[in-house]
Amino acid sequence: MTDPARIRAFFTAPGQERRGVATRLLAACEAAALAAGFSRMALMATLPGAPFYAALGYEPGQPIEHLCGDVPVRFVPMVKELLRR
Repeated sequence: MTDPARIRAFFTAPGQERRGVATRLLAACEAAALAAGFSRMALMATLPGAPFYAALGYEPGQPIEHLCGDVPVRFVPMVKELLRR
């Protein structure tokens, strides 16, 4: 496989942050990607989400701007090499 597995989006419900839910969800996504034969993950992080992904080994690229309706929103492309255990 040459393309990375991609995370489309996931969010933590208000009031449920910092309880490990997103970390466990991301770990499950990475395990599923490895099981399917992928060796890399890719995603587009929002600016507030980028530090979370960086702390879990994702490398940032150059930020981009995308129009969401008429509102420009900045995103950070991020990738991670997956390691077989």
